[in-house]
Amino acid sequence: MIRRDRLIAGLALAAAAVIAIVAVAAGDGGEPVTTTDESFVPPPATARPTPTVRPTPTSIPVPEPETVASFVFRLDAALEAGDLDFAFSRLHPLAVSAAGQNVCRRYIDNDFAAATDIILAGDVVGPNTITKTVGEFTQRIRDHYTAQVTLTFAGEDFVLDAEFASIGGRMYWFSTCE
Repeated sequence: MIRRDRLIAGLALAAAAVIAIVAVAAGDGGEPVTTTDESFVPPPATARPTPTVRPTPTSIPVPEPETVASFVFRLDAALEAGDLDFAFSRLHPLAVSAAGQNVCRRYIDNDFAAATDIILAGDVVGPNTITKTVGEFTQRIRDHYTAQVTLTFAGEDFVLDAEFASIGGRMYWFSTCE
């Protein structure tokens, strides 16, 4: 009887996951969301150990989506620590598709790495859904945000209108890789 209950509970969880994935992928108004980033590879599935105690809904941690403010803080901390991989991994896939991974990597390593003191300097506007074109690539961007940030580059302070987008609860930034 316990095995039958686990099987039914497992099927119910699987059905809920499929419904959630379809709902997320459907976009606004049921239209499919497409991307030009063909380099995305989902992480491999891993086996989870069977819990000895059934979790209750209040004991299951729900990850908080990253905010623009927390992302800007993490981006500045990563640059200060010399973690250029974080900056590159969070460059929006549309920017990478438009310029190519090698060009964007050089941009991060040679130019953006010199930026310091990146601070959110104004109100965050969003989320909005926009259509964005970068180079020859156009993409519909859901959960798009804009905000002014300040940064120091080569000893000069700059105020920039920055763009961000949330994908799967993680924040990504837009830039033109040159």
